Amino acid sequence: ETEAKLEATEEKAKEAEKLQQLAEKTVEKTAEKVTLVEEAQKQAAEESDKRLKRFAKEKASAIRLQRFAEEKALAIEEALQKATLEFKLEFKRVEEEKQFYF
Repeated sequence: ETEAKLEATEEKAKEAEKLQQLAEKTVEKTAEKVTLVEEAQKQAAEESDKRLKRFAKEKASAIRLQRFAEEKALAIEEALQKATLEFKLEFKRVEEEKQFYF
């Protein structure tokens, strides 16, 4: 009876050892998977960061281009107002000369 209990205990110990080994392998595989997931997340974050930086550069470039266009439009508008004023003054001068001579 004691021998049978001893054998049963040995069998349980062997089963426990197998379960322990299986648990260790599972932990190792899980750790490997976690590492792979972390690496994938890191790569995705780096790619996202690159995209954000590229978008920020493009947006900054677009803003600079828009400001340049606005400045040019303002300069054109001012030049047009100046030319219009000069034309009106010249027209008025010519009209006054016509009245003086005719």
